[in-house]
Amino acid sequence: MVNRLGGMPDPVDVARLGLLHLADHRDWAAWFAEVGLDPALAASGVVFSDMHLIYAAALAGQGIAMGDIVLSEDAMISGRLVRPFEQTVRSPRAYYLAVPLAMAENPIVEAFRNWLRTEREQSFALATA
Repeated sequence: MVNRLGGMPDPVDVARLGLLHLADHRDWAAWFAEVGLDPALAASGVVFSDMHLIYAAALAGQGIAMGDIVLSEDAMISGRLVRPFEQTVRSPRAYYLAVPLAMAENPIVEAFRNWLRTEREQSFALATA
């Protein structure tokens, strides 16, 4: 496994940076397990109730955050936030588009759904670049 930035040669170093969590420790525990480390390493750090507060803390240098590609896209493009490792985990938290069945084939709903898919694909492409 190679760190894309240097200075953090091993994923275990992440645990020393001050983990920033959303609601609980599950996302970081899943990431540590994905990279072959003890998920218990995720038990430290600060827990926030809002993703925007996590990004503000990360941008202020208060720790390392596991983030949402869509929400962090601008900061990643500008280099204010970076992805040091390639490993990702799918969060159990998700976004859903819910519309009444009678409107599911409405051209406006369909156009919005297609736009969302395009934005998601572009964001994932950015995250893996």
